Amino acid sequence: KANKAKAKEVQPVKEEAALVEKEPQKKQVPKKLSYKLQYELDNLPNQIAEYETEIADLTDKMKDPEFYNRDPEGFMEATNALETAKRRLDRAENRWLELDEMQGE
Repeated sequence: KANKAKAKEVQPVKEEAALVEKEPQKKQVPKKLSYKLQYELDNLPNQIAEYETEIADLTDKMKDPEFYNRDPEGFMEATNALETAKRRLDRAENRWLELDEMQGE
């Protein structure tokens, strides 16, 4: 009797394992993005390139050792603009990854 009870306990576990293995296969159907999201995904690389160029330009401008002495207010503006550009770049890259992941699902 004890062997039959153990056999009954083992069967549901095997059935649950079979269900768990089958579930991921359902999620592999590619998802098509809406026109708006696809447009955004297509244009993000250009925006990212613009932000990278802006960051490079501001970084080069701030490399000048006399920049702060010559124009302290301009230096502060450039510093703020650099931080803003870095945040925009980070958001754009994260959004691109998010949309790319949505498209790949």
